[in-house]
Amino acid sequence: MCCGCCSVRQQKIWVFSMGGLILAIGIFLASAWPAVSRQWIRSLLPLAPNSFIYNRWVTTPTPVYSTVFLFNWTNPGDLNTEGVKPHFEQLGPYTFSDFKVKEDLEWNQPQVTYFGKRTWHFLPEKSNGSLEDVVIAPHFPTLTAASYSRRMRRILRKVMNFALNREGGATHMTHTAGQWLFDGYYDHPAISHLGRGDLSQLGDLLLWNGENTTGFYPGECGKVNGSTGELWSPYRTWDQPTSIFLPDAARYLNLFPKENLTIDGIDVWRYESTNLTLDNGQLSPDTECFCLKNRECPRNGVLDYGPPAFNGPFYMSHPHFFLTDQMYRENTTGLQPEESEHGMYVIMEPTLGIPLSLRGQLMISTKVVRDEAIDLFKNVAYDHYAPLFTMRLHAEIDEGLTKLLKLALNAAIIGMYTGIGLVLLGITIVVTGIFVTKKHKWHNEQRRDKQLQCTQN
Repeated sequence: MCCGCCSVRQQKIWVFSMGGLILAIGIFLASAWPAVSRQWIRSLLPLAPNSFIYNRWVTTPTPVYSTVFLFNWTNPGDLNTEGVKPHFEQLGPYTFSDFKVKEDLEWNQPQVTYFGKRTWHFLPEKSNGSLEDVVIAPHFPTLTAASYSRRMRRILRKVMNFALNREGGATHMTHTAGQWLFDGYYDHPAISHLGRGDLSQLGDLLLWNGENTTGFYPGECGKVNGSTGELWSPYRTWDQPTSIFLPDAARYLNLFPKENLTIDGIDVWRYESTNLTLDNGQLSPDTECFCLKNRECPRNGVLDYGPPAFNGPFYMSHPHFFLTDQMYRENTTGLQPEESEHGMYVIMEPTLGIPLSLRGQLMISTKVVRDEAIDLFKNVAYDHYAPLFTMRLHAEIDEGLTKLLKLALNAAIIGMYTGIGLVLLGITIVVTGIFVTKKHKWHNEQRRDKQLQCTQN
């Protein structure tokens, strides 16, 4: 539009209308936009087919790597030698891409049932070692048989000893790293909470293998609880621990808030494992149910892994027995626990419950003890806990998701300051219009006034 063709009245209409409109939009953004943006963000969080968060939940949204460390028993020939403790050398890491996908989804608000499938592929460029590495470990099938026999009558123990001597029992076994590990996948059915109407349970696992308990531990210890690692509930409070359910371990673990950080301009909370994470009731009575009747209850920091592992003599702990009693390392050599290397953590943005980085890791070990009724173990020099392997899961949010997260978190303040800017701009336009009106400075206003005077004359 040519302003030179506009009358003074039209100019006033345009200027005051535009200033008023900008002022109104600015007032709306400055006052109402924070609440509107929060509601908009809340609408993005619940899971639903084709929802914003769906594609970031149904498949692995960020690069996830599973890393395995194997422990090589370097002196198995000295098992019965006094003065020579079993020595274990850590090998690895052997790193795999870990791709998760949820299939056969059945939506039943506010829950969804699915089969979770994970696929691993070996990544030699991220590994330290070859799948041809030779690894010696305790012969845990023989250890499991010996453990079973201790609950039997003497005559049956003799039968077990005869069978082990005749049918391939041994003190140790030798395989390549590739034979210990694998390429492949597994799946399991699960039910997760969608978060519709109750965002406090968003991403929580409700059922596993069709049940709300694992069947391995009584009471609360057997309850299916916690996140699977992709989503956590939003709007968290500082005193609230975060729980992760580990299907391989058939239990949940609690990580506790440690510190506030700012990463890439995002305020986050760092959760870490503590001596309460793998407690058996020594520190917290709530975890006493992880100690089972008719089984030896480990000291704090070590969990009985026998129930999900065919009731064998297997145990779960932090790598290198970090955060455990010194007793678990005193009869072996080679293990060196370090806080920076062997702890677990989740770095999470608490408003939306989105993890920026996580590292979960657990070590599985077996117990080797002298057993007078089993020839293979009757001369064992040192009862000890032998490390078998450590499984580590590590993930980092990618740059694209980081930018999207920052935009979502800053939407309210961006809108508010934009609104304030528009308010100032609108006021400036209106005030300028008033000033021009009083000074009769509108375009062509003075010339037209002169023309009007000449016409009158």
